[in-house]
Amino acid sequence: MHRSHIPPLGACTIARKAVVKCIPFYATYGWTVGTIVLAPVPLLTMSRQLHGSLPTISLGMPVYNSEKWLPAAIESLLAQTFADFELIISDNASTDATYALCERYARQDKRIRLVRNVENLGANRNYLLVLGAAQGRYFKWASSNDICGRAFLERCIAALEVDRSAV
Repeated sequence: MHRSHIPPLGACTIARKAVVKCIPFYATYGWTVGTIVLAPVPLLTMSRQLHGSLPTISLGMPVYNSEKWLPAAIESLLAQTFADFELIISDNASTDATYALCERYARQDKRIRLVRNVENLGANRNYLLVLGAAQGRYFKWASSNDICGRAFLERCIAALEVDRSAV
């Protein structure tokens, strides 16, 4: 996503209309709540969601030359107390060991879905690729250099489930 399309932190309210107005990109994909997005589930997969075969939340991690920080970021997500998620990692043709690290983690944990672009698509297209692959009821961007506390997802999901009007 181009920087000019990203509002400053706290600039958007949780209300659906405000988000569509602030972030037109999300208008076709869902509604934002801080860094959590309620992503519509395609009709063909809706029955699978109701029967529990799809994850509650999709974590989208676009990466490029992130080998220095990536292990800590991935490990903090895999160690979450809320385990019903998929982690979608899209490597944007990294020239370092990023993809090899991602492959290692993907072999170890079935919740990881890995995509590798044969050529660099640019940040915006890589982000769109990750978002388009998401299957969860909720969506959260995950940065390759962020570390999340162990209960981060559990607390976010609990807050969203308790107050459905937040989304």
